[in-house]
Amino acid sequence: MEHSSMRTLVKTDNIWIQRCDCGLFHVHVGALSLRFEEEAFELFLSSLGEAMSRDHIWRNVGVGKTVAGIA
Repeated sequence: MEHSSMRTLVKTDNIWIQRCDCGLFHVHVGALSLRFEEEAFELFLSSLGEAMSRDHIWRNVGVGKTVAGIA
């Protein structure tokens, strides 16, 4: 698949996110590059947000304590 037209959405020192004319999101983090269809990209972002929320709760509640609704 050729990716002829790319629009940069975010670019920092270590992260570069682009949207291709074919509809894919191209995510570059350091040496790692991933391509996502829109639905998969949304699920990936949602999962990252959930992981960050859980990490924040666990760090603030403490390891080994139970938090309602979190396995």
